[in-house]
Amino acid sequence: GCDTAKLFQHFEKEHTKNPDWYVQSLIDPETNRLQGVFYMTPEQRILWQCYADIILNDNTAATNTILPDKTSKCYRWVLQQTIEATGVQPGAFMIDAVPDLE
Repeated sequence: GCDTAKLFQHFEKEHTKNPDWYVQSLIDPETNRLQGVFYMTPEQRILWQCYADIILNDNTAATNTILPDKTSKCYRWVLQQTIEATGVQPGAFMIDAVPDLE
């Protein structure tokens, strides 16, 4: 099976055990296939409340997302999920330079 799908299932199980886990999937509307996964642990959600002034998303390192690409559409989705998971909008959301960012 697909590793991304297995990972998403794992996160859904964690959310079932503890509803403070935030897990969201990105589904391609045309193919109905899993395209991406976003998650935040309960601990990450608590820390976000204290440190959400300026967020740097280092897209060259491991992140809390699995995305199909590095387009502005995907980064907007990540930001929206972060806001939904925490209820807090960061003062600034910055990403590393990405050559293929639209």
